[in-house]
Amino acid sequence: MNSNIDISTATELTLSLFKNLLQDIYNSKLERVLRHCIILLLINKKMSFNNLRKLILEIEYRNTCIRNEKVPINVKEFFSLDFNELKTSSYQEAISPIISFIDEIQTLPAFKNDGKIKRNLEEAIR
Repeated sequence: MNSNIDISTATELTLSLFKNLLQDIYNSKLERVLRHCIILLLINKKMSFNNLRKLILEIEYRNTCIRNEKVPINVKEFFSLDFNELKTSSYQEAISPIISFIDEIQTLPAFKNDGKIKRNLEEAIR
């Protein structure tokens, strides 16, 4: 199976999950941030709540992920041009709900293992 199709499908399914979980606070700016973050993390094979949080908040981590040659130009451009604008001008609308959700979900017992936060959704489901 084509890895681009896998990434596209996984991105859409993950966005659908977030949309269902965040319901009233889900919006187009938040979706735009999430979509590009999810694609970037999937391409780098680093998709997890911890890494999503890290990608949004840490510029060094973001830059490391963007350097991957497999990252499409539109994703690189989003993080080079649009992301900082959204982070500054629309933080409460586009960024804060994602960070709050991740912080909240990581307090749930299913995402913990002997006091350690699970690394990804797959581990939490097991």
